[in-house]
Amino acid sequence: MSILEDLRAMLIAHNIDVTAYTDQVLNSFISEARLLVGEDFMFDHTVEEYDPNFDDDCILVSDYPVKEGTVVVTLDDEVITPTKITSEGIIYLPSRVNGHLSVRYTVGLSGEDINQYLLPIVVYMIREKEGQNISSINEGDISISYDTSNGVNTQMSQLIQDLKHKYSGRVCWI
Repeated sequence: MSILEDLRAMLIAHNIDVTAYTDQVLNSFISEARLLVGEDFMFDHTVEEYDPNFDDDCILVSDYPVKEGTVVVTLDDEVITPTKITSEGIIYLPSRVNGHLSVRYTVGLSGEDINQYLLPIVVYMIREKEGQNISSINEGDISISYDTSNGVNTQMSQLIQDLKHKYSGRVCWI
């Protein structure tokens, strides 16, 4: 399924009429959620790194999360097929090699991260727009307030923080 189909399915599960939202509107909500998170990895971008004196069997790239299937490793103008690539940017080579190394890869969220973090943020944004997150009701002299400590804004903020923390740091031994 595409990201828009997944989003529509989530909206339907939250009793939101998806016919009111065109692809363009949903894409604008997705873009807004990416901006709300505010991390470089929210927008796919290609990175190229070079090491003229590489000598190892493992590469630790500078940026991550690395998108699966986007890594091209070249040593002295010959393509090397890695044995394993992690989303955290660790590339394992079949053996120790040395020479002029070039690595090209795309940084961005995996499909799993999109479904686990980004789309729920968008659903919370749309629920807020739909008025499903009321904090109080006023009718004449009567006012009823609801506990919003576990409300949508709190849950959305928690999702954003969880995603940021998932890729927030890396320890390197010197």
